[in-house]
Amino acid sequence: MSGWEGDNTQRLIELVGGDVNEDLQSLKQRSIDAHNLRFADYINSSDILLDFGSGLGFGANAFADKVSQYICADVSRSMLMSAHQNTSQYNNTELKLISRNDLSALKEYKFTKIISHAVFVHLEIPEIIYYLKQFKNILADSGEVLFTYKNLDLLNVNDHLLTEHTERLMRNREFQTRSISYVSPTVIKNVAEQLDYKYVEVECDDFDRTARLINE
Repeated sequence: MSGWEGDNTQRLIELVGGDVNEDLQSLKQRSIDAHNLRFADYINSSDILLDFGSGLGFGANAFADKVSQYICADVSRSMLMSAHQNTSQYNNTELKLISRNDLSALKEYKFTKIISHAVFVHLEIPEIIYYLKQFKNILADSGEVLFTYKNLDLLNVNDHLLTEHTERLMRNREFQTRSISYVSPTVIKNVAEQLDYKYVEVECDDFDRTARLINE
């Protein structure tokens, strides 16, 4: 079992980064807004799109009706069960259970876009390299990977999110799977180019960045 399972809605909200007092509709709208902000400019109607680490499936509410196919993939069975309810209105959406080290459930596809929101922020550099390598097997020629991450170059040691996560990590080692990682854009660019991706600079000037990599 992954560290991302929850047996009730409130627990799932907490796992995906919602406030303990936040309701599902509020979290859904925040997620839709975040997906639109980070990815909408790169989505088109012919896309076969993978939402990697799709969580509760709210990304589908932003893009499922704007693409050809929308595939939600996650390591959490309980997240996908909730996502099933949230995406049932779309006839072009599928749900796939994957494991941390096995993406074989996705091998039948050649995705034109892979998006991942608030997932790579939980990965260390070796894991990022691993998944970028694996994506090569399921990406179409000139397919794109877009993911969000925390910019190490703009790290503020007094940032409330960093403080909160540090305190939770120190109280509970089980929380380690959900702790936040920080990475420099220079490292992302270096890794991408070594793996034969074209690194495209995305205009942004904030702590939360979007990486855009094109399969070459």
